[in-house]
Amino acid sequence: MLDTRIFTLPFMCPITTARLFAGFFALTLLTGNPGYAESLDLKTAVKLALVSEAQYRATRAELDAIREEKPRARSGLLPSLSITGSRTNNRAKRTFSDGLTDHPDYTSEEYGLILKQPIFRRDNWIKYKQADTRIASAEQLTDIDRIKLILNVSEQYFDCLYTDAVVRFARAEVSALEGLLTSVTRGFSAGATTRTDILDAEARLDAARVKLIEAEQNIDATRRALEASIGQRVSAIYPIQPARLVLKEPNLRIDEWREAALASNPEIQAAQHNVQLAKQEIQLQQAGHYPTLDLIVQRQLESSGTITTIQLRTITNLWGVQFSIPIFSGGYVTASTRQAGAQLERAKAELDFAISEVALRTAKAVEALHASSQRVQALSRAETSAAASLTGTEKGLEAGTRSFVDVLNARQQLLEVMQSRARANADFVMGLLSLKASTGLPDETAVDEANAFLSKEEVITFPNDSL
Repeated sequence: MLDTRIFTLPFMCPITTARLFAGFFALTLLTGNPGYAESLDLKTAVKLALVSEAQYRATRAELDAIREEKPRARSGLLPSLSITGSRTNNRAKRTFSDGLTDHPDYTSEEYGLILKQPIFRRDNWIKYKQADTRIASAEQLTDIDRIKLILNVSEQYFDCLYTDAVVRFARAEVSALEGLLTSVTRGFSAGATTRTDILDAEARLDAARVKLIEAEQNIDATRRALEASIGQRVSAIYPIQPARLVLKEPNLRIDEWREAALASNPEIQAAQHNVQLAKQEIQLQQAGHYPTLDLIVQRQLESSGTITTIQLRTITNLWGVQFSIPIFSGGYVTASTRQAGAQLERAKAELDFAISEVALRTAKAVEALHASSQRVQALSRAETSAAASLTGTEKGLEAGTRSFVDVLNARQQLLEVMQSRARANADFVMGLLSLKASTGLPDETAVDEANAFLSKEEVITFPNDSL
């Protein structure tokens, strides 16, 4: 950090570095206004999103629906019991052999109780197994969506921090350049600066104001995106504590991460379940060639069933087995089996692609995290160097060996380094979460680790009327 000494040039009013850069020198990365009670951290944001985010709620509802496939499939293995009944009023004309006729009017009743128990139905057994596979696949797909939501909310959270930092840096730059323009103008009146110095300061100030306008447009957009995910208004969030990032040394052994990813990544597991499901589908289609065998038990009550059995009541009990052998279905079963075989090859290819994609993505994530860690530390050193350079340049200006352009350039360099560090710090934390996402691990533990990088002593607040 720069010191806060006061220096006075012959043509300037007293200036302090702290006064010119108050607001972003105090922000080595992302800090805010201390003391605000209501604030949101990353862990809370993720928990809220997992409960209220609309697309993820739809995914969970879809999983609940698919879980009902198992009891539905089980019903094909269990007995079915049904009751039938009918009551009919009949009016008939009956002619006898001697020519006489009558017109009987009677009521027919028929009731039945039927029990049917499948004994051998290969297709129903396979459907029951498929239900378990479908549920397992749906659970993995839900995990994929859960991981995507965690990463999305985390990115939105850190985007809020970064855009807030950009606004603060832009405001501080505008304030500093306004002060410098005033000083340069006074220096011109005293004959110590040139018209070119004034024009250069004005141009830089105009450019800084444009950046501020753009930054203020972005900050509400990022905050609203986070609010849409968590389902409530965000008034304050905790910033990153930069000092905690450089002390964190994650496990960066690519082989270990790749092995963990291939063993537990939900994308791979979902693809494996799809292969299993395709194999079961082949068996299901082949079951069309198999016979079926059912046990049937029936009790039937019939009263006045026909004109010849008027006022006759009959109770029939029967039981037996029903056997069916398919002989020819026009080639449907064979074609369906070939179709299922093609789907199996597709599922295998998708599994191979998922394995290679996850392995590649994991390796890239490890390398990116390693580079991000080095970048954070390098930018931390660069910020210290840029601050020291600005101090030296201001001393040179005081001594007459440096110009205002040199001071402006030094300040611009420091600002750029600070913004780069703000972005790098957020990218570092996102890199950790993305790496663990490859292994399916962005759970409460992973979010807690990322949440530990935040500072609970300071908060970033948003204006109440920004919506």
